[in-house]
Amino acid sequence: MAWANGRGTTLEVATFPTADNWTWRVSIARVEVDGAFSSLAGVDRALVVASGAGMHLQIGDRHHTIGRFESIQFSGDEPTEATLPSGPVDDVNLMVRRGQGIGLPRWHVEHLQRGDTVVLGEAVAAVILDGVVTLSTPDGSFPFTPKHLRATRFDALLRSPFEADELTSASVTRDAVLAFAILDERS
Repeated sequence: MAWANGRGTTLEVATFPTADNWTWRVSIARVEVDGAFSSLAGVDRALVVASGAGMHLQIGDRHHTIGRFESIQFSGDEPTEATLPSGPVDDVNLMVRRGQGIGLPRWHVEHLQRGDTVVLGEAVAAVILDGVVTLSTPDGSFPFTPKHLRATRFDALLRSPFEADELTSASVTRDAVLAFAILDERS
């Protein structure tokens, strides 16, 4: 789908509760040129750089450099400009509408080794930034066919808010980097 400012496109990964009326949203954006981010009034944002060398962000009057697999939180209300010193990047976004009582968005990035188990824990989703993960439930009763599913870059594990028995863990098939989408409680 097109960005709100029309300067690029994004791939929607997950929305809750619906795509048209979301309280939180995960998406992947390709940033190809320097320029302004879309203004998103009433939305708190967190992004993690998934590919490319990184970018410089000017958020209001503050400057930040975000490298590959690094994240940042900011308000969609603030004017935000991106500079790409080493070319295009892909970033994974977590957005939360303020006033919904679900907290602030945050990414937690983990570098995992082959054989590690991934547990979503408090995360609402995890996006694979690099590597391969085999999805299965701890008791082998995977809710889809085939019983095991191989997931790679930009695939996501999503927690079901409705059923406690949904997939909540996976095993790492080869070294991988995952970004966990977390909604922190407001203080």
